Amino acid sequence: MKKSQPSDFGQTILHWEMPEYPHHEKGKTWFFVAGIIVLAIIVYALIIAEYSMAIVFALLAGVYYILHNETPRNITVNITTLGIIVDKDFFQFSDIQHFWIVYQPPKIKVLYLRPVKRMSSDIRIELMEQNPMVIRNLLKTQIKELQGEGENLIDKMTRWLRL
Repeated sequence: MKKSQPSDFGQTILHWEMPEYPHHEKGKTWFFVAGIIVLAIIVYALIIAEYSMAIVFALLAGVYYILHNETPRNITVNITTLGIIVDKDFFQFSDIQHFWIVYQPPKIKVLYLRPVKRMSSDIRIELMEQNPMVIRNLLKTQIKELQGEGENLIDKMTRWLRL
């Protein structure tokens, strides 16, 4: 992964913008239930005299509430002749082991990239209004496609819990 400008890493073939992270709307009920759960954890931590645990959960809840009020910034995705640029990070095709697309509109439209480096996590790219078949046909000339791979567990939980 290298920091880049699109012109430094080949000619742009496809270009779109996506939110930095999925933003799930939450109502008063969601915050009420989450507040009860966090409060129960804090009370439990105090009962068992794990004061640091109580402090950590209180801080996590506060930080989450503050971050929830921020709108995710839009980042740019470019597929070029030499690789993929996500925001300012460049991933050469040779540094990507596999890709797969999870397409279950309207909620799930995601391109996943698995880097060659074992210690790196999968890269998640929202497809937004892009045609997944165009992206698939373009990428499979450069990267091996994983068949039958789905959404990862963290993404499923995040979407289900609306975090």
